Amino acid sequence: KEILKGNINKMDKFEVGKPTGICFHYFGADYGNVEPSIDTIRKIHQQRGYSDIGYHLVIYKSGKVEKGRDLKYMGAHSQGIANHTSIGILVIDDLKRNINDAQKKTMIDVCFDLMKTSKYGNFPNIKSENIKGHRDYLPTQCPGDEIYKYLTIVRQEVKKKTGR
Repeated sequence: KEILKGNINKMDKFEVGKPTGICFHYFGADYGNVEPSIDTIRKIHQQRGYSDIGYHLVIYKSGKVEKGRDLKYMGAHSQGIANHTSIGILVIDDLKRNINDAQKKTMIDVCFDLMKTSKYGNFPNIKSENIKGHRDYLPTQCPGDEIYKYLTIVRQEVKKKTGR
């Protein structure tokens, strides 16, 4: 079954002028007391037939960010247009779908860095109104209600900082 059409088994580069958005996800699995590492998530995705981890960045409970799929390549984090137009960010939540203050701050910081600094690469075509949740692209509970509601604040804060 093909869950993430178009970019599971290949590493296509983003088209010129892309990405134009950011797509947030939650982990959505019980990992016990130990957060899954980038390598663990990559292995899970590869066992499902992906060429690499589907997400570009992962935000851990500590607020630490790890790079996943190289940002020059389209993601494999959603169906259709989201993979072709957005950077996929996974937020490691708890089973109640809660995130903490460190993660909230990091969500804003990462979006700012993607739009205005070269920390992760320079993506001048991303606009704050294109910071979305997975459910904006297809019917799913992802990224969970708390993350989804918080994206309103992320968009507002990032727009203040970047002007776009």
